Amino acid sequence: MKHETKSECLEGQPLITTILYIVGSIKLIEGYSPFRGKMRYDIKLRALHPASWPIILFMFIIGGFNRDTVDIIKSELVLW
Repeated sequence: MKHETKSECLEGQPLITTILYIVGSIKLIEGYSPFRGKMRYDIKLRALHPASWPIILFMFIIGGFNRDTVDIIKSELVLW
C-alpha cells in the first residue's frame, strides 16, 4: 500500500498548520486508516511545546471547560 508523504499531508492543510509543523509544535504520526489507497498521517499537537499552550487554551475557550473538551484535547495531544 502506498504511503502519503509529509509534504503531501501538509499540502491540503491551512497555512497555520504548516507554520506550526515548521516551528515543531505539531507532530505527524502515521495513521492506520487508508484513504484512497494511501496510508495517511495523523496530526497531533505536542503538549510540552510552548507554542502549543495558546492553542490548548484557545480550544478550552471555544469548547468550554467541561469533560468532553478535556477528552477531545487529550485525543489530539502527544507528549513529545
